Amino acid sequence: MREWFLNLSLREKQTVTFGTIIVFGFLIYALLWLPLNKSVIEMRNSIQQNQELLAWMQSADKKITALEKTHITAKQNVAGSLLSTTQNTIKASEFTKNITELKQADKNSVKLSLANVEFDNLADWLTKSWKNQGLNVSQMSVKAAETPGLVSASITFIQ
Repeated sequence: MREWFLNLSLREKQTVTFGTIIVFGFLIYALLWLPLNKSVIEMRNSIQQNQELLAWMQSADKKITALEKTHITAKQNVAGSLLSTTQNTIKASEFTKNITELKQADKNSVKLSLANVEFDNLADWLTKSWKNQGLNVSQMSVKAAETPGLVSASITFIQ
């Protein structure tokens, strides 16, 4: 190869040298610069997405902390037994006529069965009971009734 190059005229040597430099420059650009540049762009996008996720998570953490404080306060305000608290909560709701069973399951839990209640109202009532009275649902089964929107539910509360 060297002998071939030395036998070339000056103009041919310059052309081959210039072409070789161009080819190596292109190879460096294609094999090193483009992949590195692509990685930098992907990392910048990833950083931005992670910063947005972090901001959302911090906001959610503040909300969760506030809910936990509310829940702890509500739990501390519960007076009497779990059964009486559950009875008082039901009396204040629209579900009194829908109760099929309310009993103390054991010393730390109460079982409540309801028939033909509106699902949305049940979900709202459970949320309010949790926030205001500290009633926690440990088990729940819900079965759709024949009428759309109505359900039968069996709920076990713990305190």
